[in-house]
Amino acid sequence: MPSTYQAPKLKRRTMVKPIVGQCRATTYKIPASDFIYGMVNVNDEPSAGDVVSNWDVAKQSKAKTTMQSFPATNNMALAAGCITAASQRQYAKENPVMKAKPTGSSSPTKKFVVPEGAIYGIQSEQNEIPMSLVMSAPSDPERDYPMYSQHTVGKLPPPRATKSSDLYAKKNAPVEPKALDSFKMKKFAKVKAKVVMGPK
Repeated sequence: MPSTYQAPKLKRRTMVKPIVGQCRATTYKIPASDFIYGMVNVNDEPSAGDVVSNWDVAKQSKAKTTMQSFPATNNMALAAGCITAASQRQYAKENPVMKAKPTGSSSPTKKFVVPEGAIYGIQSEQNEIPMSLVMSAPSDPERDYPMYSQHTVGKLPPPRATKSSDLYAKKNAPVEPKALDSFKMKKFAKVKAKVVMGPK
């Protein structure tokens, strides 16, 4: 019995027993041996070269030369006796008053002519100090601030101050003694002295 034999009553796949050395018989119809599986690849009409070489641009619609004048339409609707909003809308749909669309400003635009030799902004002035001297930034022995941006070979830059160092310096700073007033009892605070002492 060949392996492609299909018993008429064995419709369930679990009922078909495998055969040693052969494929299991199918329980459903399969195509003939000359059947080609897959989908036929049909090329589009324009090729890839045509798509790359030609760039189709959408054609813009023409601009409207006329437009509806709503004030004029409302005036005509009132003249026709349409006094409600619904009747005015119906009249505007049936009898719209059109007007020409403005193409631009009626007055001709004036062309601004730039005068010859015009300078915009503040004109630059020559500096007394040459730029090479400004860029080199020579060291000044009389400066009272550290130059953190300059690095000397073989020497570490001075350390920057931290919050801890600032608090430590503030704590250990010398405190100036405050001048103490002479002791006087509160009940004699407003009593004026009867003896005036001379300058000491």
